[in-house]
Amino acid sequence: EGLQDEDEISGGVVNLKGLFWPFNDQLVFVELLLSNGKPLSSRQLDFNGTEPEAFETTLPYNVTEPTWARLTFRQENPLLAVIDPDLLRYIYIYTINILLKP
Repeated sequence: EGLQDEDEISGGVVNLKGLFWPFNDQLVFVELLLSNGKPLSSRQLDFNGTEPEAFETTLPYNVTEPTWARLTFRQENPLLAVIDPDLLRYIYIYTINILLKP
């Protein structure tokens, strides 16, 4: 809740709390990705329908030095007939960069 691009997080856990408005009934994936694209931590959120819904989750992480990561929310749209080479079948993608500290 209230995270901004380039915020710093320490303590081994990113706490997330907020309101999410799903585009469809597919799972929402929340991930911490390293700069090389490797997942550091991930969670799946399952919402009831397509109305705005409150959520709360955590993304644990383990780093030994300050490390930039991308916090990503994504949701797929299996009805898309065309797969974009960058977006794949994602209907929704939201990302910010955060600095993870031990």
